[in-house]
Amino acid sequence: FADDSGFGHHGACSGDACPTAGVGGRYGQGVQFDGSDDWIEGPDFDIGDGFTIGLWVNPDTVADQQAFIAKHTVGGDNVIVFGFYIGGYSFHLRSSYHDEGTKTVGWQHLVAVGRKTDSAQTEVGVYKDGQLLWQSTLNAVVGDAAGKGWAIGQEWDPSGMSDFFGGAMDEVVIYNRALSELEVAALYQSNYQSRVSTSQG
Repeated sequence: FADDSGFGHHGACSGDACPTAGVGGRYGQGVQFDGSDDWIEGPDFDIGDGFTIGLWVNPDTVADQQAFIAKHTVGGDNVIVFGFYIGGYSFHLRSSYHDEGTKTVGWQHLVAVGRKTDSAQTEVGVYKDGQLLWQSTLNAVVGDAAGKGWAIGQEWDPSGMSDFFGGAMDEVVIYNRALSELEVAALYQSNYQSRVSTSQG
């Protein structure tokens, strides 16, 4: 699973845990996760306290406990978890979280933008199809995110893997800065052939 940002952040999987590649994506080809044990492991890289995480997803169901993308400590504690939880579109930043919005199936563009506001808080906005879905101040910051590699399609608990995503996914992007509302809208409207300029993709 190649990273075309130029930073070499390629994803990998193994055996039966590999999602099905080459299915119809939002633009070109995407990846299909079975909701049982499929996931992609990315490298361990930091994003800083200002960040943007975006992706196209086409969930099979609106069931809770589905992680789209996540980052964890070595011990499996949450740093970031973005997915379907507690009845809505949820973003967890360490032990703080917020969830809101009516979950839907079908292709949708989801973006989480975080801006550190002080030493202990981050303002997080979640966008759906270019429009702000919710915004909330979480009582946590990214800080040192070193640990396990980025997980796409599941999230880690201290006891192991959990919360597998079922559905298709395409065009995952991670930025080490907070995009503006105009940039988020441009990302949604683009076909990802021309991306928003950033220092890291």
